[in-house]
Amino acid sequence: MALDLSGPLDILALSLAISSSAVAILSGRWLQEHYRRKNEEKQIRSALVSYLAGLWSQIVPIGSMFFGISNTGMRPIPPGDYPLLVDAFIQSETDLLIQCSPIDSLYYEKNVKDKLLYLPEILARQAVAVAILVANLNNYLQILTRDISAETQIAKGGARPARIITTYISCHAKSHRLISELCTGVTDLVQRLTSDMLEGEVKSLNFQALLDKMKEINATHHDEENTFARTLFPDWKDQPPVSTSEKK
Repeated sequence: MALDLSGPLDILALSLAISSSAVAILSGRWLQEHYRRKNEEKQIRSALVSYLAGLWSQIVPIGSMFFGISNTGMRPIPPGDYPLLVDAFIQSETDLLIQCSPIDSLYYEKNVKDKLLYLPEILARQAVAVAILVANLNNYLQILTRDISAETQIAKGGARPARIITTYISCHAKSHRLISELCTGVTDLVQRLTSDMLEGEVKSLNFQALLDKMKEINATHHDEENTFARTLFPDWKDQPPVSTSEKK
């Protein structure tokens, strides 16, 4: 009696067809996801390059301003009365000197920040490091503007504006110079990173020198704040550095 194998063969053929279809579907989905991620990476790279390319022109004026204010030659006005005109003159000259726009980070926040996982790890880390440096530069600018602008709270009591401003600038000359050096370092690094990306390369860049510079700025600024306060108020007691746990 001859065996009829047509049934099992049909089932086998059907099983192979289904398996092949499943593999084809999975392969198609994998390719679709692969190309989607590639497209996302291309877009985020383009956005990051655009952001980096516009940074140096915003950092350079800040560096120049901090360098200029660290070399103004201002000396604290000695105690005693002086004409009211001096207050207005010093305040006006200082406000002109510190007129500098903060670095615009809105483009990074909107187009880069939430898509970093699409980038290679090294490049994503570098983008985050640049964002941290930019945030610190903006913070330094905000502190300076807060402390010696016409709207600052410190100028509303304790001493007259001209004495406060000249004392502040004199006491903080070193940290302002260090900030100008940091701006130069950040500009150089951003230009190298931009050039590498335009050439399609992802190189490991060393940010440690810039991070060390920020630590030096923070320590120097703390010491200068105590010197500034002691100069205006001889009975002032030095404030200890704020620890990480205290900040929290």
